[in-house]
Amino acid sequence: MKSFRALWVVLVLAGTGNAQTHQHGPTDSARASVRIPQLAGVPVIDGVIDSGEWDGAARLTAFRQTEPREGAPATQATEVLVARSQDQLLFAFVAHDDAMRDVRATLARRDDVDAIGDYVGLVIDPYSTRTRAFYFLFNPLGVQVDGVWSRGWDRTWDGPVSSRGRAGAHGYVVEVAIPFATLVKGRVPRAAWEASFVRLVSRTGEQSWWPALPRSGVPDLLAHTARLEGLEDIEVPGRVELIPVVTARGGEYLGPGGRMDGGVTARMRLGSGSRIEATWRPDFSFVESDVPQSSFNERWALYYPEKRPFFLENQDELSTPAVSYVSEPLRLVHTRTITRPRYGLRFLSSSGPSFAGLLFTEQETAAGTPDGRSALARFLRRADGGSQAGLLATWRERSGERSAVLAADAVLRLPTHVSVATQLAWSAARRDNAQRSALSLYLDLARDDGRSFQQLVYRRVPAGFVAALGYVPRTDLQQMVTHLGVWLRPGGAVQYVLPMWQSVDSWDAVGARAEAEYLPHVEVGLVRQTVIWVGWRSREEVYLGRAHRAARAEARITTRPWPWLRLAVSGRSGAWIRYDLDGDSLDRTFVADYREARLSADASLSRNVSVGSEFARNSFGGSSSVAPRAMWQFTARASVQFDAASSLRLIAQHDPDTGRWGASAVAARELPLGTQLHAGVERSEAELRQRTIGFIRFSRLIRW
Repeated sequence: MKSFRALWVVLVLAGTGNAQTHQHGPTDSARASVRIPQLAGVPVIDGVIDSGEWDGAARLTAFRQTEPREGAPATQATEVLVARSQDQLLFAFVAHDDAMRDVRATLARRDDVDAIGDYVGLVIDPYSTRTRAFYFLFNPLGVQVDGVWSRGWDRTWDGPVSSRGRAGAHGYVVEVAIPFATLVKGRVPRAAWEASFVRLVSRTGEQSWWPALPRSGVPDLLAHTARLEGLEDIEVPGRVELIPVVTARGGEYLGPGGRMDGGVTARMRLGSGSRIEATWRPDFSFVESDVPQSSFNERWALYYPEKRPFFLENQDELSTPAVSYVSEPLRLVHTRTITRPRYGLRFLSSSGPSFAGLLFTEQETAAGTPDGRSALARFLRRADGGSQAGLLATWRERSGERSAVLAADAVLRLPTHVSVATQLAWSAARRDNAQRSALSLYLDLARDDGRSFQQLVYRRVPAGFVAALGYVPRTDLQQMVTHLGVWLRPGGAVQYVLPMWQSVDSWDAVGARAEAEYLPHVEVGLVRQTVIWVGWRSREEVYLGRAHRAARAEARITTRPWPWLRLAVSGRSGAWIRYDLDGDSLDRTFVADYREARLSADASLSRNVSVGSEFARNSFGGSSSVAPRAMWQFTARASVQFDAASSLRLIAQHDPDTGRWGASAVAARELPLGTQLHAGVERSEAELRQRTIGFIRFSRLIRW
């Protein structure tokens, strides 16, 4: 294994040896550009290009494929009309298609990736950071998916945008208006805007871009954008926003009259891209409940994503970004650990290549008494080419324990498709007059040129490391991860074959071998969004002083055989380690037979109605002292989207850990600027007890 890693390092160094003769992307002098004219009138955003309303707009054509035929002209022509008004960017996508019967277009809720199907869109970098940008994707009916691009799609960010689409016999049109206030705060440096435009034809997997994007440039997309000129005078003035939220709930366990909860969030923009935000009892948005997860046979705490709007914005800038696909740096900030905030204050400043953020919160118990405080400070500086460096400090006081973390991180992107991410974090914690401190290290080296990739990750987390405001489920660990792969592209129905190797070797902090896992696997991509993945996972582990060895086969298939149907099937079979401690902490861990099967299906019955279900069953064999165990999980859902803002959702699910059945119905009216109305009912059953809850939730965006 050591010789294998030495060979990997040689390959990377060989790739960097010609650093002076290779470029990440086009030079500034060769970069494509387009001048954005200001229209006399503002087009109506309705998916119809009426006569004269887009006259004078810049027109972009000549999209070229990134997949499956790199550099070839797009098989389906796409035109983009680009213009601006006094306070908005305006786009009209005209997507021609000679097989509209195969185009996937479903009216769905915002950010529903599974429903979006075919799409057009853009990635826009208003400050020319070439590290972080916003992206907006729209299906043929104008349904929007948006977020932040930073070496991948992050959907946690949402911005006010208007979009409408309309499909015809020979293609579809999507009109879009993006307020400048969605993208920038304060004044933007002169001629800093950059963007790329994309289209996906889902039935063939064809992805085309303007300007052209080579496969080797996908990991560094922002090095291949075009300059947007004519936006030199953009300045977003200060504005105050207020979002009060009221939730009323009723049910037999809540007592007579039910329960009323309220909260409010306020934002005030300052000059130079800064703003202050404050919240009192921020809405947890239980309308979007957590997806059930099984904790059976899990040694580490489960991860649940943040859902509260107050904490979501700029969340990606608070953490060290990952540069490989198999690992990420220590998650030192996970605001979900702030379980019941009474109030919170934030100061955020995004000005060109710099970002600074401060956060302070006070928590409370269910009875309303104080329950600790949390604070963090973050500074980030970006450089041309995608490199960046940052500092982070966190502090937490709760239940008689105080802890703090100081960290520095950096990402270096070299001109030969090599990226390096590093993170150094020191923690100190005090409880009951006992103090402990520790220093953790993370190093991630990755090379990806679009034809092959090599990734090597090292992390060291001592036993005394405490990140109370983060998510670090495992300590007393040294770990090395290796990931290799090469893209083969036969052409035709087989779009690619990707054989890969992954290994994970772990030791405790003093160097004793803890575990090793090896995974040779292959992925095959076919037309109609069909992907087949097959692998063989073997594992060796020393657990509580006892050695175990196991292996299992794994496979999964996802496909869209017709535009209206998506299927996913996966399974695991073989032997695996079953962790078991009895009431006296006696280790009864052993290797047992293991089986797992999962099936999910999503169908669009019409452009407004969709249904879906997921079923999973897994089972472990037993031993002379431990009984076999099997459990299953089931979810069924249906949704009706009446228009872009109004919907009805029905969900029924079974939680495998609690054995609880639950069902809910939610009607929603969600306007893009933050005004929302939800009403629904939830019913659950566990251990012969039934519980029914009705609720109404209303939020209103007030701006001046």
